[in-house]
Amino acid sequence: NGDGKVSLVEFKMKVGVMPSQEEVVDEAHVEAEEAFDAIDADGSGFLDLEELWSDLQRRGMVELTREQVEEIFGSIDANSDGKVSLTEFKSHMGIPLREYEVVDQMHEDAEAAFDAMDTDKSGTLSIDEIQADLKKRGLEVDEETVKKIFESLDVNGDGQVSMSEFKASLGLAGFDIAPFKDDEFAITGGPVPQTQAMGIGPPAGDAEEAAQEAPRGEAAEEGEGAAPPPEEAPAA
Repeated sequence: NGDGKVSLVEFKMKVGVMPSQEEVVDEAHVEAEEAFDAIDADGSGFLDLEELWSDLQRRGMVELTREQVEEIFGSIDANSDGKVSLTEFKSHMGIPLREYEVVDQMHEDAEAAFDAMDTDKSGTLSIDEIQADLKKRGLEVDEETVKKIFESLDVNGDGQVSMSEFKASLGLAGFDIAPFKDDEFAITGGPVPQTQAMGIGPPAGDAEEAAQEAPRGEAAEEGEGAAPPPEEAPAA
């Protein structure tokens, strides 16, 4: 591939040994990551339009107009958030993503969708922003339906939808939400019952501990003031 070094796959192919599919895929990932890093001039972890344009010009494609470069960039930027992630770059190259990369891309897509809906850039979604997004998608729904949709997203009932609540609604669990005292949500990584997520009932784990502690506590109370058990008679 002209990168100045010989990989295991290249060596095997040169000596007539067929590399395994896993080896080929692994090398494709490595090459894609190296190419991505070379284009990512500012080291941000994402590619912008100017970085892509500079790379294309470096490759001799100086005749491309800005409109053409924007079209190429748009074809790579799958979630239209104005930047190209490594997973989008790999997908565009036809490289099968690893499982964790698929999850990463799902989170990136959810964040891009959330940011597009968050028109006032407050970091949360209001019922008006939800309604505006539905209209933009051509979904004409009445106010009562919008209210029900909003309430299903607003798990803690604070009148706004956080990023964590939005992701949870998209099924991005494994990063479940649990309320803090200030009604903010955090990623916990474990299953959270709906009643607990809404702040109803004790947190998971506490109930079990309480159940285990109760018998001991009750036994202690019943034992207060009672005569001690008789001592065993000494052995003859």
